[in-house]
Amino acid sequence: MTVADPSHCFAAGTSAFPSIEWSPEAFALVWEGAKARDPDLRSSAEDYLRLACLAGCPGAAEAFESQYFGVLREVVQRICPDSDATEMTLQRLREKLLMPASSKLAAYASSGSFRAWLRVVATRAALDTTRQLGTSPRWDQDLSERLRDLATSPEERLVRHDLRELFHASLRSAVQQLPERERQALHMHVALDWSVTQIGRAFAVHRATAARWLISAKEQINRHLMKELEAKAQLDATDAIGFFRDVRSRLELSLSRIFETEDAPLSR
Repeated sequence: MTVADPSHCFAAGTSAFPSIEWSPEAFALVWEGAKARDPDLRSSAEDYLRLACLAGCPGAAEAFESQYFGVLREVVQRICPDSDATEMTLQRLREKLLMPASSKLAAYASSGSFRAWLRVVATRAALDTTRQLGTSPRWDQDLSERLRDLATSPEERLVRHDLRELFHASLRSAVQQLPERERQALHMHVALDWSVTQIGRAFAVHRATAARWLISAKEQINRHLMKELEAKAQLDATDAIGFFRDVRSRLELSLSRIFETEDAPLSR
């Protein structure tokens, strides 16, 4: 494994984002503080840009928006019901991510994928917007349309099954069947947006152990969902995998809604 080095990170960052105004000396000070909080900090242009945003460097916010907001817009548009809600959510994301004094970027732990983490943050922000506006997330509408298409397919395999209700009922059941510590860790991660470092501290275990709990919890949920789709919806393995692939990208959002709206999944 390559040892993270501030000079390598600075070189990679200045090459990728030359518009950011940041001296090597100022960067080195920020790097040392960030490394103390996040041992997995890497020598990447991605981490350079994140640290530059946290430090409020001139040009950092513009570089961050150019680099990531195209993808975040796509995520938000798949959930928000219209363009006004999309723009409202994107503005909230700018405030959450790009205001140095309260930036949510400080909560990110470098052990995970930064782009995946940003997608989760954007998804939650979009869901918050739809709740505030009293509208339904577009992904619900899209999923319902997909299910209707499946139900009217020539094979008629799904004609007697409401897969959307089955999916959410099976997901709730899968969460309830998780071991206590894995269920609690998943709740912290999904509903509270805790990093594996924070979860590890809460349980007094190493962050790697907390990460294994999360991976195990998600694997158990995936197996349970596949089993339910094959058994209760009478899908063959190919159809079950196809449907699961359609909804898997929304799994984190569905889990978040379960944890945020009900206490039942958190207790036996």
